[in-house]
Amino acid sequence: MRSFFLLLFLLQFFFPLHAQRKSSYHIMVYEQMAYRRGAEPVMIINHYVLYADGRIYKSFVTGLSPEQINRAGSKGDGAELWGNWEEQATGMLINWPDARSKTETWKRGLYYKVLPASPNDRLHGKYRILSASKGTGAVGLDQAQTIDFKNDGSFSASFAALSGQTRRRVILGTYLLNGYSVTFRYPGGKPQTFCFYFMPAKKGGDAREENSTTIGLGKAYYVKTP
Repeated sequence: MRSFFLLLFLLQFFFPLHAQRKSSYHIMVYEQMAYRRGAEPVMIINHYVLYADGRIYKSFVTGLSPEQINRAGSKGDGAELWGNWEEQATGMLINWPDARSKTETWKRGLYYKVLPASPNDRLHGKYRILSASKGTGAVGLDQAQTIDFKNDGSFSASFAALSGQTRRRVILGTYLLNGYSVTFRYPGGKPQTFCFYFMPAKKGGDAREENSTTIGLGKAYYVKTP
């Protein structure tokens, strides 16, 4: 009987704590209008990790998944990527203590949550890169020109030809989706893990776009080709 009550206590303690950990953060995107040369308008969509304790991280700069982010970095190297968020009646107030632009106000309707993958989720189809942040670090699979995902967990990524070459570089391997992350593995290279999300069918909604048309991957986001 004592064993039964001990087990019941552990279940009551562990599962709420486990659920809290899983829901302690989420990813949101913020849309901003910018202009190219010639005054051509272009929509920029950047993603951020928002924590329940009121902190926010510029994940679009590094392309890291939430599990890879060093939360202690808010007080050392990379402190400029961290800030604080506060929901207000007219939108979101963001404060970046260590950045040049200290304060931002996000207008309601221009920011919304994006959706994680389920464990062992799958993609199907060829995606082309639509936009990418310059970010930091070496060029990885989140900078591929196209990525062809298969239901069996394999992928084929194609990169633009290097200077002086005519052939595109192609990488073949496997991928694994889990929550807000994707991990690529391929022969001859180290596994690469990036931030990942599905765009919702409707801003603020919990349903994905039909056929998962748009996805965020690392420092970029991709759209499915017809």
